[in-house]
Amino acid sequence: MVAPKVAPLCLRDSVHLHLSSRAAENFGVYKERIPKPYNLHYWVPGLLGISVLALILAFLSVQSLGSSMNSGLRSQELKMKIRRCDFPSDFSFGASTAAAQEDLKHLKDLGVDSYRFSISWTRILPNGSLSGGVNQAGINHYNSMIDELINYGIKPFVTILHYDAPQALEEKYGGPLSRSFVGDFKDYVEILFRTFGDRVKNWITINEPLNYAKFGYDIGIAPQVRCSDRKICKAGNSATEPYIVTHNLLLAHATAFRLYREKFQEKQRGQIGMSFVAQYFEPYSESLDDIAAARRAMDFELGWFVEPLVYGDYPRIMREIVKDRLPTFSAQEKKLIKGSFDFIGLNYYTSRYAKSIPINLPVTPISYTANEFVNITGNKLRHTLAEGIGYIYKYPQGLQKILEFIKQEYRNPNIYITENDCS
Repeated sequence: MVAPKVAPLCLRDSVHLHLSSRAAENFGVYKERIPKPYNLHYWVPGLLGISVLALILAFLSVQSLGSSMNSGLRSQELKMKIRRCDFPSDFSFGASTAAAQEDLKHLKDLGVDSYRFSISWTRILPNGSLSGGVNQAGINHYNSMIDELINYGIKPFVTILHYDAPQALEEKYGGPLSRSFVGDFKDYVEILFRTFGDRVKNWITINEPLNYAKFGYDIGIAPQVRCSDRKICKAGNSATEPYIVTHNLLLAHATAFRLYREKFQEKQRGQIGMSFVAQYFEPYSESLDDIAAARRAMDFELGWFVEPLVYGDYPRIMREIVKDRLPTFSAQEKKLIKGSFDFIGLNYYTSRYAKSIPINLPVTPISYTANEFVNITGNKLRHTLAEGIGYIYKYPQGLQKILEFIKQEYRNPNIYITENDCS
């Protein structure tokens, strides 16, 4: 699919968008409520072929109008002008892909400021570690790609690990279930910093560690397909492995951050962070139990990762519920991990209601998900947060609220919106 050509958005240019009445209402809210204190950068996930639409519409969290480009305007659509000056001066637009890295010329045609993409670990180290040698062809591929982006005036934002940890390390020692993972990750990132850091100034160590741990080691619906349910998984322990994996991913991130800061950052003048997927949770009711459940869900799904980076330890409620199944940081590890970020990447897609489940710690722990003691739902008395497709409920207010939550709870970090839904 070839991306349509559009004029780049600039301070004096505007683009006409035909938006549904719901979309126009959403943009009206966002135009007035763009959070000024934040250092925000905006990307759009997906194929470059649909990025023209996604570039604008993902910010609005509205329905995609891709079909209307070919079939004409719907009767309830409104015409709006959107200009760069509608956004803060330091707000920049970008596009992103996970693995597909083609048609970079289209990015220039879009007028985006930056492009987020991932580097494949095994394209650099075929068996995941230095012992297997470095793949020069992979190095050449990314060098060429980065040079092309720079030539177009586009800043590369590189994700170092986007779900694709080497299978060789899984077979060798269990992947991120083993502390050995931290050392191999350090070797891998050092190659990237040394090879590409003269041009790449923005690094994201790991994308969505929640999904990595939850779907891969608790529910068992994604690699490495491990869980306690033997109808789904051949092996695994949902009560312990998600916590072990997360602990090692956080240590891998912190180790990479310290390496960059100590050996590369002063000369290369870049920055490094981590991207987290998060929902915003509204209390199901005004009861104290449901209010506590909403906060508990935020702590288990976002604070689990961000609190160690900001405060040096896991959320208190997790330590109280999970107890000795939750790994602990040594004094040295707390020093390593606390403050190990220049920015927080946020992937926001949807919001949910949180309804309390009475906390009754079982003799035999069941799973990470059960430990939340929250019934997470999009439905409330036959109503929903907003119009939804599949598991995604359209709730643009949730993005505003989660930004405010991060600002207030995590010491107002720099925030990059690295993904946002557009469907």
